[in-house]
Amino acid sequence: MRFHSNRLLARYRRKVSLAYDAYVLNGVVDPRRVQRQLFFWARFVLRTRRPLIIGITGSVGKSTTTEVVSAMLMHPDAEAVIGKLGRTVRNMNNHDGLPLVVLGFKDFVKGPLANLWLMLRLPVRALRLASSGRFPKVLVLEYGSDRSGYLDRMVELAPPDIAIITAIGPAHLEGMGSMEGVVHEKAALLRGAQPPRLVIVGEDHDHIEQLAACARSPLVRLPGRGVELATRIAKVLGAHLGLPDSVLSTAPDLTRLERRLQRIEVNGIRIIDDSYNANPASMRLGLDTLVAESKESARRVAILGTMAELGDGSVEYHAETGLYARDCADLVIGVGHMAQHYAPDVLFPSSESCAAEVGGLLAPGDHILVKGSASVGMSSIVDRLKSDGTSQRS
Repeated sequence: MRFHSNRLLARYRRKVSLAYDAYVLNGVVDPRRVQRQLFFWARFVLRTRRPLIIGITGSVGKSTTTEVVSAMLMHPDAEAVIGKLGRTVRNMNNHDGLPLVVLGFKDFVKGPLANLWLMLRLPVRALRLASSGRFPKVLVLEYGSDRSGYLDRMVELAPPDIAIITAIGPAHLEGMGSMEGVVHEKAALLRGAQPPRLVIVGEDHDHIEQLAACARSPLVRLPGRGVELATRIAKVLGAHLGLPDSVLSTAPDLTRLERRLQRIEVNGIRIIDDSYNANPASMRLGLDTLVAESKESARRVAILGTMAELGDGSVEYHAETGLYARDCADLVIGVGHMAQHYAPDVLFPSSESCAAEVGGLLAPGDHILVKGSASVGMSSIVDRLKSDGTSQRS
């Protein structure tokens, strides 16, 4: 018996060694294999626990809406009605992030060793979640996409019971081909084999009728943009779920939204840090916010980086945004090669050069917006301004 046990132990060690050699010593953990395992176990947990899924997508405002909705549903009086909440964090809204959120992870897993450890842990974690009463009763999931057909797989994994689409605008056109492609991609949230019980859409964009035509469920259309729209969506959703007035009347807490319309005071300069990412629609929202929040006596400064992934219409979109920026700001500063098409007053070739020199262009009392695509690294400009003086969030 002991001999037999030793043979089994030797075989197990050999298998572990082979797995280690295959995945680590060769420096390769096949991402497709990891992703298949993530989807398999996330699907298993969802089919077993059957939480209420609130799905959120859009070209602009989806992260803000995810945060506002989640903040409302985490209110103690809300949890007493709907139970424990799980939600998307840290922009985990893609094929890797969404199943990780379902399985209770709070960040992406990076590196071959971490992926190997993840694959070994997944069955145990999934089985534990499937049999645990602690699994969330409600999931607020954000669905992101940068190319055609990308959302379909996530919707198949986690079909929403309530679908929310914030707004449609030109974003990721290189991967989606056209505005029609963007609309079709975002509408994947409405086309699942299991139609949502309720659909909530922002109506202040040119493609609302196309979205409405895709809905096979009761549809609520709401005006507004940004935090205003997100707050309205949260209140409609809360009323639908039967939440008390103590929840519906609570102002949203947006302190966790790093780099998304985040207000900062630095040496008498008020900064709107919206440096996380950018497309034409979110650029307009940022510029409108700059105008709405500036005192009449304040000089408005727009520091705008290149907008990436706009395809063949990139020059035109940058030129249109530049015209809009000059109507909103007293000084327009461009960052990056395509930013020349804003026709800015000052142009920097990179965020690094802008960070090093922009302080000399600013003065106490200025109200500035910093925004651009993530690939431009506009956050370094805000960080440099903060490091040059004492900053205080507001």
